[in-house]
Amino acid sequence: MNPKHLELAEQYIAARPDADKIAVEVLPLSNYVKSDEEHQDRLTLHPNDYCHIPKKLLHKYKG
Repeated sequence: MNPKHLELAEQYIAARPDADKIAVEVLPLSNYVKSDEEHQDRLTLHPNDYCHIPKKLLHKYKG
């Protein structure tokens, strides 16, 4: 787990006006199952498909 991710999450929550109402637990990912190959990069390959996530958000965390 990258400690910077936890720090960024804490800062984001603290800056919200409803921070006192938010309770989250951040843990390392422990159970990950990669989806079938046909689903990899689906929204990039089929941009006009049924999902309507803005492209800027879709690729926000892509390395």
